[in-house]
Amino acid sequence: MRVTSSYFQRFAIDQMQRAQKNIAKYQAHISTGKKLLNPSDDPSAVATTEKLDAAIQRMEQYKSNANAVRQRLSQQEDVFNNLTDTMQRLKELSIQANSDVLSDEDRKIIASEVRQLQKQLLDYANTRLPGGDYMFAGSMGKTRPFGMVGDEVVYYGDQSESWVQLSDSRKVRANDTGDVIFQRIRNGNGKFYTDAATSNTGTGTIDGGVLADPAQFQRHNYEIRFTAADTYKVVDLSDSDNVVASGSYQPGAPIDFDGISVSISGEPKADDVFTVAPSKNVDIFSIAADFANALELDRSVESNVAKAHQTFDNVINDIDRTLEHVQARHSDLGARMAYVDTTEEETASVAFILNKTRSEIEDTDYAEAISNLDAQMTALEAIRRTYAKMGQSSLFDYLR
Repeated sequence: MRVTSSYFQRFAIDQMQRAQKNIAKYQAHISTGKKLLNPSDDPSAVATTEKLDAAIQRMEQYKSNANAVRQRLSQQEDVFNNLTDTMQRLKELSIQANSDVLSDEDRKIIASEVRQLQKQLLDYANTRLPGGDYMFAGSMGKTRPFGMVGDEVVYYGDQSESWVQLSDSRKVRANDTGDVIFQRIRNGNGKFYTDAATSNTGTGTIDGGVLADPAQFQRHNYEIRFTAADTYKVVDLSDSDNVVASGSYQPGAPIDFDGISVSISGEPKADDVFTVAPSKNVDIFSIAADFANALELDRSVESNVAKAHQTFDNVINDIDRTLEHVQARHSDLGARMAYVDTTEEETASVAFILNKTRSEIEDTDYAEAISNLDAQMTALEAIRRTYAKMGQSSLFDYLR
């Protein structure tokens, strides 16, 4: 087989073109910092980077979700702090008001402040998020959740909870609905509450009572009825008006029945009634309203003085339950914020590993690329020199 000079020329040109192509490739690797410039460079590696890109985008979305939910929860934490401060102020005022040394003008001033604090509570309940939606409206973010209907505050939101995805396997609740925060305060001592009938004509008041024996406690409705100014009977309204206790009245002495212990002070009159019933949900706004109404009672009527003191006692108990309720919700909020932070840290670690893996696949190894570029340039120069010598050769050179 003869190997002609034209074959060597074609071979040399082919080798030069290949070297130039490699040189261009390595120069592109160095200038762009990427070694995967086209899908054809390494189809398997490109497919892997596409999967990594999708995972990295999810991590970025999770980071964005975490920042958004953290901002919302932080704003809600501010509301809880304001609620706590306001309820503490109401408690201070209720203790101050539960005294007969105050003048009517003093009570009027306190009532004015209580009314203002009630408005503040309503403002907190209608807090808006930066985007304009209401924080405590559930899924009805465009609807003002709380409004006045006569003297009562009504909730117009719903009970929907929103959840935000923080990672492939974790999500967090991003909201608390207004009914949970503002309308589910267990009154009394959390187990039962006490009160005096509005029809009472004496000056008797009943304390909040204690649960003396939980084993005997039943969630029944009771009335302590005064058959005379100095005698009473305890009737179980949930059991066909069964009389569960009776006795002679002594101011401040305990009245015990079905695991419950209460005491009555003052001077009740015949037919006065005091109730003991299972705790029920009350709202923050009605606590403030009852307080203000009690301050505005006509104290020239002797029984109104007792009614005011009874209300003040009840308000103090209900405020304590409110503070416990808000603290419990605040603690839950803090746990969620910590969960967001922990998950975000873990997601950031995953994102770092994904980016590192992607970089190892796609990014240029500069030492290797420069070395390869130098080798290709040296090879190209050698081919050029060889080709140039071949172009100068002739049969006469061979015969010489």
